Amino acid sequence: SEVGHLVLASPRAALFELAGVDGQLTPRIVPHYASRLLALDNAQHRSFFLLGGNEHKSLLMCRPPVPFDFHDERSSAPMLAGRQIIPAQVVREHLQAAVDRSTGPLKLALASLAHTRRAVVAPPPPIPSEEHVLGAPETFDFGARPLEDRWVRLKIYRLYLDILTEVCDALGVPLLGPPPGTVDEHGFLAREFWNAATHAQPAYYRSMLSLPGE
Repeated sequence: SEVGHLVLASPRAALFELAGVDGQLTPRIVPHYASRLLALDNAQHRSFFLLGGNEHKSLLMCRPPVPFDFHDERSSAPMLAGRQIIPAQVVREHLQAAVDRSTGPLKLALASLAHTRRAVVAPPPPIPSEEHVLGAPETFDFGARPLEDRWVRLKIYRLYLDILTEVCDALGVPLLGPPPGTVDEHGFLAREFWNAATHAQPAYYRSMLSLPGE
């Protein structure tokens, strides 16, 4: 039967280290894990990768001291009154810098499982309900900084997916975005898939990965 492997490329994952090569420090996969991944590297397996996945939330989940908004012609989101309007490119560059820090580890992980059928898993769309998010704040301190407006969070998410798509295209691997039926009419995560402040229910990921089970 098919086996799926999820490889996390995250600064907190003890999967990577810096090693001295020809007098220079070069990132590599920790040998203990490199050998284990090599044993899984065959065409009978599928590998699912997360490229960071939380950059847009860790950076922009909370409203900044000077609230901003930006235009996205693909979005039905209204422009919010009383906010500083900035170019979308400014937000994109902020996100791009964060994604770039995870791209190197992702390349190493992809190369270690080059013979598997690989895909990168995108994070789920934002949850629109302020009540729900505030009731399950995870690590966010919404007392110190308020939750960002849902429409701004949606536009930020779409910019983030644009960046992930370009990274995956350059690496030659597909990006698995929100599956059909898991978003509402605006593009937010559908109510039945809400999980804490930033995550989705297991059914969301089963739909994405086509895995059996309840």
